[in-house]
Amino acid sequence: MASCRQIKQKVGSIFRSVPGKLSSARVINDTGGLQVNSRTAQDASISVAIPVKNAGHDFRLLLSLLKAQKGFKKLEIVIVDSGSSDRSVGTAEEFGAKVIKILPQEFSHSYARNLAAEHATGDYILFTVQDALPPSDVWLYELFSALKNKNVAAVSCAEYPRENADLFYRACCWGHYRFLEVDGRDRILSKPDTENYFTLRKNGALSDLACLIPRDLFLKYGFRGNFAEDLDLGMRLIKNGFKLAFLSSTKIIHSHNRPAYYHLKRGYVDALLLSELFPDFPILAIEPGRLLRDIPIVHRVMHSIVHEQLKQIAVPSSIADISSKVIDLYRGFPEASPPSTSVVARNGYVDVEFSAFVESLYDHHSLRWNSGYDGILLGAMQGVTKMILDYMDNAYEMIDDTVLEELESCLYKAFALQSGFQLGSCYFKGSAGTKKQLEKINRELTEGI
Repeated sequence: MASCRQIKQKVGSIFRSVPGKLSSARVINDTGGLQVNSRTAQDASISVAIPVKNAGHDFRLLLSLLKAQKGFKKLEIVIVDSGSSDRSVGTAEEFGAKVIKILPQEFSHSYARNLAAEHATGDYILFTVQDALPPSDVWLYELFSALKNKNVAAVSCAEYPRENADLFYRACCWGHYRFLEVDGRDRILSKPDTENYFTLRKNGALSDLACLIPRDLFLKYGFRGNFAEDLDLGMRLIKNGFKLAFLSSTKIIHSHNRPAYYHLKRGYVDALLLSELFPDFPILAIEPGRLLRDIPIVHRVMHSIVHEQLKQIAVPSSIADISSKVIDLYRGFPEASPPSTSVVARNGYVDVEFSAFVESLYDHHSLRWNSGYDGILLGAMQGVTKMILDYMDNAYEMIDDTVLEELESCLYKAFALQSGFQLGSCYFKGSAGTKKQLEKINRELTEGI
């Protein structure tokens, strides 16, 4: 088993170090000045619940970091494994974890976590995931202190992206935490005076990356559904008069680098989920033929921006200069027929699955802009691109070749996410005829997410 010093060195190497305005995140050593001899904490027992499948090489580090957490009478780890073929189960048992095995087809995000809670024995449950890492040995105590000192029912925290996190993930995190109003400050969340999509989503924000809650309270509520079970739980709690805490001062290390096709599917499922959770979720009813034509048209715009226009920018360059040029490119898109599908096939910024999806739309839809552009995807892309550029302005002083290439890849992932989101919105809001027309796409984009 790794020593405490080795664990801290490993965790420190995972933090992102970005040139320019961002500096490396601080790793808290030892107790970080916290007093961990509180009688309340010493008397508390914690169960850490983790759904697992092929957790990978950092799983041992995660278990070591959890075992090293200070300040509690007892800490147990409860693993629900849904068919790992690697060493995940053996590693968990080596660390003394309680392991519950389920079949892969039995897995859902709610079921696995509810099952872990049923087998837990601690006074409190910490829900986390197999690829997130605590940054210090008092991280859990910091969550617990907020839970007790602020008299809240549950507490979650924001995340530090890993050292290798791509630009799209970092920008999305930044934008998400700005939306939640926890960018740089902690928040106590409660039932809003006016309930709508914006207020409930902000005030019901729990996160399964790290969610600490009393076990007896959780067993009364449990998770529901297969997606956004944490948000659903948070909204039910605040509607019943409980308060929550979301911390920015304490974070967990977590990020993913996903291909464009994943973001296409993620955007699709997110649109379905948010539309179901929030009756007032702001989406438009879109005619499916128009949208299926819109995606390859805007793909042509993205190809022009990434492969032609951005390649002409001299670097190093300032963010302000690049931002104005990129936004101008959206506004001045060429009104012409798109390139051949061979452009899709040889695009090095996206994976084969996403290329195949877009290529199928090229093959089946007429794409000439005979009467001007009438879609909505181009406007959506302008909005998300503006968010990405705002993040870059916050993170970098200047842009070099490497960062410019990151931006080019990032724009394609944003396009994939927005395409999926608009397709999901179209399906949810659509008539029976629309759902029939999109039936094949719906099956494809909901499978395996």
